Amino acid sequence: MRGNLIPAAGATSARIADRGHQPYPVVDPSSAEHRLLVRALPTDPPREISRTTWRFTGPGTITLDRGFEPGLIYDVVYRAKDPRVIGAGLAGTRDIVSFFKHATAAQGNPMPGITAAIGWGVSQTGRFLRHFVYEGFNEDERGARVFDGLIDQVGGAGRGSFNHRFGQQSRDQLQHFNILYPVDMFPFTDADQLDPETGITDGLLARATRSNTVPKFFHVLTDSEYFNRAGSLVHTDVTGTKDVPPPLTSRIYFIASAPHIVGAFPPAPFQDPDFVGRADMNTLVYTPVIRALFRSLDRWITDDVEPPSSRYPLLSDGTLTAVDKSGWPAVPGFVRPQSPMTTYRLDFGPEWSKGIVTREPPGIGKPFIGRVPAVDEAGNDRAGVRLPEIAVPLATQTGWNYRKATIGAPDRLASEIGSYLPLARTKADREKTGDSRKSIAERYTGLEDYIGRISIAAASLVKERFLLPDDVPAIIERAKAHYQWAVPAR
Repeated sequence: MRGNLIPAAGATSARIADRGHQPYPVVDPSSAEHRLLVRALPTDPPREISRTTWRFTGPGTITLDRGFEPGLIYDVVYRAKDPRVIGAGLAGTRDIVSFFKHATAAQGNPMPGITAAIGWGVSQTGRFLRHFVYEGFNEDERGARVFDGLIDQVGGAGRGSFNHRFGQQSRDQLQHFNILYPVDMFPFTDADQLDPETGITDGLLARATRSNTVPKFFHVLTDSEYFNRAGSLVHTDVTGTKDVPPPLTSRIYFIASAPHIVGAFPPAPFQDPDFVGRADMNTLVYTPVIRALFRSLDRWITDDVEPPSSRYPLLSDGTLTAVDKSGWPAVPGFVRPQSPMTTYRLDFGPEWSKGIVTREPPGIGKPFIGRVPAVDEAGNDRAGVRLPEIAVPLATQTGWNYRKATIGAPDRLASEIGSYLPLARTKADREKTGDSRKSIAERYTGLEDYIGRISIAAASLVKERFLLPDDVPAIIERAKAHYQWAVPAR
């Protein structure tokens, strides 16, 4: 069993479970077999800390005599007991949805007559739905389809620890958080593809295809997933050299320049002390796009109305590329991360195929190659669904943010938060700092010009079915408040 922690401040005690979750109990806390390892980067050889200098000091807590160094990666490898049967969650989800769809009132169904079911997961629950389909749970015990449609929102390319012994369901995997867990494991694409390193051919929908239980599937990605959740592997081969289009039953939608975790307006730093970033958080609200997509998925299932075509960056047209070729402008104090999260082939031991981990930390194999979206002259993503505040910008808005120096590892990424990097107000202002992005005054003659362009961009997205008409007034009002905050009246 392994607990992974990256302390943000110089504490002497730390929790070994993820974000307040209950840890698996330790067998004989005083035993010499338990280990504490430390490294600076995931691929660094770990250094073992003497067993005489640390100890378990409570349920799920360890204490290190000299204290933890902020920003370093610590692993507690210990013998645990009492694993929970977490895979029952997959079967339970299958069975309750199937019950509501197929059971009669006489069989105890309080809502008979339901004919279709949509599953909608965000982040961890998005990964859960990817895992659910991959392991064949969209076929119920009678061979019928369970979910007719699925929305995997910001799950990235991952699945998760949802069906193996001593699994920790909350553990995702980011560039500098929750290191080396079985999250981003082959396969990543809906369609089958070959992993040339292992010779295995597989796809997320392989089992559902064989059982004729494939759901209509929407994958929604933000900029954060490309930097911290291996997002490009959802639609490329594992070498990062070829686009892999989704099957006809799936769509992929990329919301340009959006963050995984949306910040409040006006822009301010993230308030979680463990993940505070160098820049203010990205405030781009993309809920209206999700509302429109949900409507489209519903109509696709119930009325057979085709949804909008997939919209995401492609290798073939240069909108998906390596970081150093992505077109990042000169932004004072910020360069685009040159090393987004890298996903590796991991070896958890010879019994991993049975869901049993026997090697911790895992062996690290060859990487899967990820790519990132190309950006425009303002630093915003070129491809995807570009919300009005991105098409008509007042700032560079990203899905990544650097860790603030006070929490250590300042060259690494801060959780899944984005950045808000404002445009200069005038040409003179930007020239003083060497900012290559056109200023606000160079783009717009004033508030009326700005709102006019926002309205046109919103109308275009309504026509393309990425916004609902009812949401446009609120989008325009938000843009107006944004401009008045960025360019206050003199």
